[in-house]
Amino acid sequence: MSALITKLKNVIESEIVLVQSLHDLLKTEYDMLTSRNLNDLPEITQKKEAQFKTLDQTGRQRIRLFAQCIPSENQLKTHIDEKVLENRLAHYDDQYSTQLLKNWRTLKSGLLRCKRQNEVNGRLINASRRNLDKLLIAVKGYNPHSQTYDKKGQAQYQKGSRTCMQA
Repeated sequence: MSALITKLKNVIESEIVLVQSLHDLLKTEYDMLTSRNLNDLPEITQKKEAQFKTLDQTGRQRIRLFAQCIPSENQLKTHIDEKVLENRLAHYDDQYSTQLLKNWRTLKSGLLRCKRQNEVNGRLINASRRNLDKLLIAVKGYNPHSQTYDKKGQAQYQKGSRTCMQA
């Protein structure tokens, strides 16, 4: 069982590195969004997507390894309960269980930081999108999100009474 715990420890440690890297990307994205320097945003987005994919894969690997350490009633779980982990680790050698539990908590807090930063970035993006939509309405005189269809099925936008171009 010690080899299994070592594998689990290694996977969690690699996830911690990935989470830190993801958090750095998210902070870079935030800095770009707040400074409106968006030239490298597509590259950051691609890196972020790759990090999410890799984290998903290592997370699945961690869950499989963890399931091997847990009694059979929890074999099909896709979410790992920290209390179950703590109870199970109590049965192992202190050196492994203490380090693994510490790494587990570090991983969870890192994931929470990433989630919060991603939410902040999402709110910034949504606010920018709303402002851009308002500008489009003012300049073009119609809302790109409110459209109707004519008899031929072609999209038509509702024109405003006056645009800034007409004024």
